[in-house]
Amino acid sequence: MFLKSLLNIADDLSSNIYVKMFGEKPALNTFLFHACLEKSSDYKHNLLYPQERLTVQDFRNFIHFFLDQGYVFTGPFTAGVDQLDPAKKYGLITFDDGYYNNLNLLPVLEEFNIPALFFVPTDYLYNGKIFWSDALYFYRKQSGQTDETILKEVMHLKGLRLSEIESYIRTNFGKHALYVQHDANRFMTEQEFVQFARHPLVHIGNHTHTHEVLTNLSEEEVNKEFRTAQDILQKLLGRQPDWVSYPNGSFNERIIAIAAEAGMHTGISTIMEKNYFPLDHYIHGQLLLHRFNPLVQDGKIALNKFRSSFQLKTKLKQWIN
Repeated sequence: MFLKSLLNIADDLSSNIYVKMFGEKPALNTFLFHACLEKSSDYKHNLLYPQERLTVQDFRNFIHFFLDQGYVFTGPFTAGVDQLDPAKKYGLITFDDGYYNNLNLLPVLEEFNIPALFFVPTDYLYNGKIFWSDALYFYRKQSGQTDETILKEVMHLKGLRLSEIESYIRTNFGKHALYVQHDANRFMTEQEFVQFARHPLVHIGNHTHTHEVLTNLSEEEVNKEFRTAQDILQKLLGRQPDWVSYPNGSFNERIIAIAAEAGMHTGISTIMEKNYFPLDHYIHGQLLLHRFNPLVQDGKIALNKFRSSFQLKTKLKQWIN
């Protein structure tokens, strides 16, 4: 834990020093969030597996910061057709998973007239379940386990199929564990989602059907995940998304090719780097974008680091791999 904290400090410090020494280049910064609760105390109920711990005010501060730095926030664009100005700094806000609590974001988006892109796993519009990781976190916290211990268990379970994981949850916490419902951790219903998607600042992307880790699946199963979600979104929205976010950030070249064949010309990873102009990182015809994941730590987000071209933790991962 100490080494992790030390690495985070070094990561923030090196990024800030880089910006002071070399400034900031024009680029597209894509940002990943998941949930957004009204206030920080709402997270104390342990209903959500802790990712960003974002609140409405945190989100407002995030937008303020980048607007003050001269950023222009954009919505999804058509790769190779819609051109962003290579002399400008852009931000693209994305939220994965389709939590009901994402409705908390609408007043802030309206306040600044800024679009956001939401990636939704379509099965959760209907199945009445919560994410297995949220259920696991809730019950493990009840038994007094630390976040670090729970994270190790989550990482282990991600190597299994979804059916195996859900069986594990039911065995350990009861058959109703995945159906505990609360507005903080539930997903939108079909009706709520359709209404949400009609908002002029809301854009929708493909996040597969069941949110399986795609690298655990066969090619046929991967194709079914993408196309089932596309068909449902076509039925609900009258159009199919051409952007995809890969669950858990897990993909390979074959998965990218299958997504591109299903009509998704742009994919988003969880590699924390800027996207420099020209945007030309194509794999099997799909534009692949990197994405930052800002975390709330000690009540604030270290936002200045995302202006930097040097990201220590990302470089270390690349060197190790």
